[in-house]
Amino acid sequence: MTKKNETQNASKATGTLIEFHAERGRIGKTTASNRVRDGYEDRDARVFMIRIESRNGAPMARSSDIRIYTEDLADSQNQIGGGAAVAAPLWDSMKAVSRDGGVVIIDWPAGSTKARLELLASTSLATKATAMGLRCISVAVTTTDATVVRQCAQSLMDTKEVAPEMERVVIVNEISGGPIARIPPLSEQGQAWTELVAASRGLPMVQFPLIRNRGWELFESRGIEMREVLRTSAEDLAARLETDPFIVEACRTAVAAWWSKTETDLEKVCLFR
Repeated sequence: MTKKNETQNASKATGTLIEFHAERGRIGKTTASNRVRDGYEDRDARVFMIRIESRNGAPMARSSDIRIYTEDLADSQNQIGGGAAVAAPLWDSMKAVSRDGGVVIIDWPAGSTKARLELLASTSLATKATAMGLRCISVAVTTTDATVVRQCAQSLMDTKEVAPEMERVVIVNEISGGPIARIPPLSEQGQAWTELVAASRGLPMVQFPLIRNRGWELFESRGIEMREVLRTSAEDLAARLETDPFIVEACRTAVAAWWSKTETDLEKVCLFR
């Protein structure tokens, strides 16, 4: 899909469908999906957050999140309609956004590439969503680790094959592998990055820098969302966390800087349009 067509689709759409995916876990995919959700909520958009995860997963931070279980998807061949039947909450959310506006965000779990591609292909999800007036975006999340980068490049090509209607975006999280500028060009990491650059040619790419001083860990470990961190004084957070207010202020400042940088970069690729 050309950039001109993407712009036209975005301007005609009544709502948005965004999926976030990565084959490896613990690389910041859910952080990215939460960041985009928060950006839409800051713009007063209605958000349907679809979490696809195991029944044995951690409790959801929000009771309003919609959960589809991976165990049910794995056993979907025994149901009439297969994966489409299991994903009924997703279709209901798409219908609501098509009717009333808003955004549907799908947070795929790590290791679900096969199930994801099968669902996209078997249901013609992107084709149907586009016909419903939804702008469709597929966000591949990666780090600069060589293995993860190659997985991302393959995922971009697979998505183009099974769902060509979807706009594709890459988010590079510097949580592991280091910043892009420090990738040695002649190394395995450099070769992998060259492959990703080729696979993502012409596609928007957003860089998520590291949050300095491990600033997010203090709040994430206690289940405090980023927007709450930014809207609460360091003194109140320190009292709640029973932590030195100077440490809290340093962590809060680091989170605020990351939030501002990602806000600017996400706006540049029109994820909040």
